[in-house]
Amino acid sequence: MTTSAPRLAPEQDLRKYRSLRDYLVWWFFSLILIIGLLAAFGEYHATRKEALNMQDHNLELIAQLVADQQALTFPSMIAHGQLPSPPPPMDEPPQTDLSLKRKKHKESELQEAKIIIQPLVADGQPIQAHWIQVPKHLADGLSTLQSQGEDWRVFVRTLPTGQQFLVGQRTALRDELARYTSLRMMIPLVVLFPVLLLVITLVIRQAFKPITALALHTDQQKDGVPLPLNNQKIPREILPFVFSINNLLRRLSHSLNHQRRFIADAAHELRTPITALTLQTENLEHTALTPEGIERVRQLRQGLNRSQHLLEQLLSLAKQHSGYTGNIEYVSLTACLHEVLGDLMPLALQKNIDLGVVQQDDVAVHAALQDVQTILRNAISNAIRYTPEGGQVDIRIYGEEALAVIEVTDSGLGIPESDLLRVFDPFYRALGQNDAGSGLGLTIIQEIAQRYGGQVTLHNRPDQGGLRFEFRMVRA
Repeated sequence: MTTSAPRLAPEQDLRKYRSLRDYLVWWFFSLILIIGLLAAFGEYHATRKEALNMQDHNLELIAQLVADQQALTFPSMIAHGQLPSPPPPMDEPPQTDLSLKRKKHKESELQEAKIIIQPLVADGQPIQAHWIQVPKHLADGLSTLQSQGEDWRVFVRTLPTGQQFLVGQRTALRDELARYTSLRMMIPLVVLFPVLLLVITLVIRQAFKPITALALHTDQQKDGVPLPLNNQKIPREILPFVFSINNLLRRLSHSLNHQRRFIADAAHELRTPITALTLQTENLEHTALTPEGIERVRQLRQGLNRSQHLLEQLLSLAKQHSGYTGNIEYVSLTACLHEVLGDLMPLALQKNIDLGVVQQDDVAVHAALQDVQTILRNAISNAIRYTPEGGQVDIRIYGEEALAVIEVTDSGLGIPESDLLRVFDPFYRALGQNDAGSGLGLTIIQEIAQRYGGQVTLHNRPDQGGLRFEFRMVRA
């Protein structure tokens, strides 16, 4: 099992939470859809009514044209869309090809409209109808008739000479033309609907971008160093919440600073008496003591050493919390390792532990020298402390693509799987570990890793036994 230190911004499955953006998009989509359907329904019927009125007007215009021509001299005349034309005057110029084409085009339009011109009365006598059967004494004007199983829309006109005729058109054809015209008028509305929906979605997404950026900025903040949130470009409705969060962060920062100062001051105040007690203990070791006294002095010395180590770790943790441990520089991991091994070799010899460097590539990082030393010292000292006498601790330093890797493996008992995450908590020590550690070593390493964007991982080694520690950060 591989376990890493909790990341500063863990990824979460947000799909189970309600999305305000999706809520607004779907509401706008529903409203636009309903309004669009109502508008389309109204536009369709309004356009259809207007188209029918225009066709009625066309019937009136055709009747007026026929009346002006005074050409109803046949006992029965059916135009089929071709209006009677008066004979051309003698001085009319011959028709060109272009004029013939225009005339044929107009005739084809009338033919498509299927306009029927039918005389009704001539010389005071009714004329037998060939197409539209009309009732007697039909009044002038527009009306709808049914003839031979078909509905007709007709316009009846009586001339001053007493002649009467009608201009008619099938209602089915009129409805088809009106429907076609209405559908054509709806095309812009149908195209506008998805475009409007897309624009609204983009606008809502753009409006939520400052909130997303604010969340990202909050998530990237370092533990223990809360900074106020930037309220630039934040919607006015969100500002009260941002102000409340900033007030909370200021109170939290004040509380954390007070706690760090207390820990640092306490560690400094305790360092002097602990050092004095250590010197007194060394003086006691040079005096003549009974075997029981020697054993008691040894136990006292061990307790003082643990206390001194704890104070040093507390001071180191306080420095990490302060956010500044030194200038950033080019640090060679191999050179830094040699310095740390010189300090920890006596501890390994005391337990007869085989402490060795298996691999040391020429790898460097940009960091504070003290931070790199702290990582190496805490990782190696933990491995030595929790490895039984006669065990083995191996160290590897190598590059992994764009990363520098510090790896420390030991032959100890490892850490229970349930405690692999908790060991990064301050003062926590896994069950079954009898060595008296401070419980702060991994906490300090994690603080450094978060500050440099690095990663700390712990791997149990079930086959070989022990634990493998790995630290990764960007190499120089």
